[in-house]
Amino acid sequence: MEVVYMGPWNQVTWFTDQATAIVGVGLPVSSTQLAVASESSCVLQVFNIAADGSMNGTWASAFTGLGQATATPAPGTSANRVYHSQGVNPDGSPFAGTLEIALAGTDVFTLAWSYDDGTHLDGVGLQSGDHLLVAADADLFTDCTVGVITKFDDGSIQWDWARQNASTSITTNRGSVVRLANRYSIEGLELAGNAEYTGELRMQSGPIPSRFSVGFTVEQETPVSAVAMVRGNRLMYVYGGQQCIAVNHAVMADGRLFTLSANMMDVMIGVTVQNVIDSSEGMGTFTLGGDAIGSVTVAPVTEEIYASDGIFEIAQDTPVDMDGIYLRDNGFMAGVYAPGGDVSDCYVQSGLIAPDGTISMDYTKFGSSDILGSELLTPLT
Repeated sequence: MEVVYMGPWNQVTWFTDQATAIVGVGLPVSSTQLAVASESSCVLQVFNIAADGSMNGTWASAFTGLGQATATPAPGTSANRVYHSQGVNPDGSPFAGTLEIALAGTDVFTLAWSYDDGTHLDGVGLQSGDHLLVAADADLFTDCTVGVITKFDDGSIQWDWARQNASTSITTNRGSVVRLANRYSIEGLELAGNAEYTGELRMQSGPIPSRFSVGFTVEQETPVSAVAMVRGNRLMYVYGGQQCIAVNHAVMADGRLFTLSANMMDVMIGVTVQNVIDSSEGMGTFTLGGDAIGSVTVAPVTEEIYASDGIFEIAQDTPVDMDGIYLRDNGFMAGVYAPGGDVSDCYVQSGLIAPDGTISMDYTKFGSSDILGSELLTPLT
């Protein structure tokens, strides 16, 4: 699970043993608790419950701003389970309607909204103290999950959650923080010549969480600088030239790409969502939202390696060359490109961080159609 701070709300991504990543949204409940909802189309609402039964609070969905909503018990209703609901959308437009809440199990509720404009929403809620945490979706074919993540002093988390149309009780999961060591020993194998090598890698965290600057040596060669990112329990880094940009796509269930990127100076370039406009070229052709003009095509070279081709114009009509190469694994794609087009010397490396701290990685280079080698990184104390 990855949580990316976006200001007043968070993007939450689950990387599981499947081909796509699940992207949801989070809202803070306290300094140690985060309410979350899965699926990018699900709306997350955090209601604060007052003594008189009225409720108010913020809501958000993935990649959007915040909205506000209140729910006031309708007079004469049994157990005050029918409410007058009103609020403001992120764009400032108002909404109003009714909200009906029914008990589905211990601290688990079903919710149904009927708005004055004819819109209907169904959702699931769980109670956490004086808060009612709710996830809802207008799509009848999408079931949302709502939960609350509690973080403990040792960095571990507890996730209590319920699933729409499936849960009558709250399920609890535990998780431990993914940590990187400051130094690793390298045991590598270059596949072309079946040549073994050793070296050392040093990690230094940057100003942005999950972004690292990396320096490493292989045997007695000149030290190399790189930029790294951690997504879920996987580490990726790119190196080979100052133009090389690290880019990591989370492949969403609807075909879109939720992308993070960082440059060689360990500065986060941006968080973007790329919308698929054509899927005939293998994986697809994508466009960015906002002021970006252009598209990029991402297509498989082999089962593990993908290549991209395209140009965007973003600020001041400056073209950005999107030619790159990617390693695809377990719901995300670790890759590299160079905005100025000089991507020929760029390498990309990606692998799994094991519970014992070792990292198993593969690597390739722009222009290659093969995995060039593999490495085992072992923490040095």
